[in-house]
Amino acid sequence: MNLINGIQLYRKWWRTWGTLPVLSWLRAAQHYKAGRFALAVPLYRAGLERHRHHPARTCARLDLAFCLFKLGKLTEAEEELRLAVTQNPESRDAQLRLAQFQMWIGQPLEAAWTMRRALKVLPIDVECIATFAIAAIEGGGPAHLVKEASQYLRLAAEMPTTTERARRKLLVAQARLLIEQGEFEQGREKLYRLACEGSTSLEAVLAFAEVLIEEGKIPFAR
Repeated sequence: MNLINGIQLYRKWWRTWGTLPVLSWLRAAQHYKAGRFALAVPLYRAGLERHRHHPARTCARLDLAFCLFKLGKLTEAEEELRLAVTQNPESRDAQLRLAQFQMWIGQPLEAAWTMRRALKVLPIDVECIATFAIAAIEGGGPAHLVKEASQYLRLAAEMPTTTERARRKLLVAQARLLIEQGEFEQGREKLYRLACEGSTSLEAVLAFAEVLIEEGKIPFAR
């Protein structure tokens, strides 16, 4: 790192966090970007141990969790995500990443409860609502949970979507709710269109694949 880049980095860090950079996290971030996750892990942990109250600690812990996930250390990754949420429940990124991780490892009901709790403490937005609804429906949880999710979806339908990702996730949630409520053909058609869009979302593809599996169309689902 040359002098000019170093000064720019220090200025950027100060504007973002109001502190001097944590050098171990800077080195960890370099390994993270290069895909050297095993080298990044001890550096993230060293910084977290020394700077337990640093304003950037949640971001560092989320990056650590991702590294652990990529290394296949799922239990450790989940522990870090849960700790990030516990230490900073008002972190939208921490709440969403924990819920998404729980979906990835096949625990949609846990993800639904995570997002339900998050919606009580976070400013309500479309992506959080859609994540909650998809998890609640996929998790096959208690009827009152799905009912609550449907109420949130009605609220989300009247809210502006700030990102294309949020818009698509909301459409997937609405389609899944239609299927859950017995409007199978209408919900299926919506998912089909979403899954075939040029730059579709992972949620749309997975949801439509599940419909194909239910129809016995296994090769297409794969």
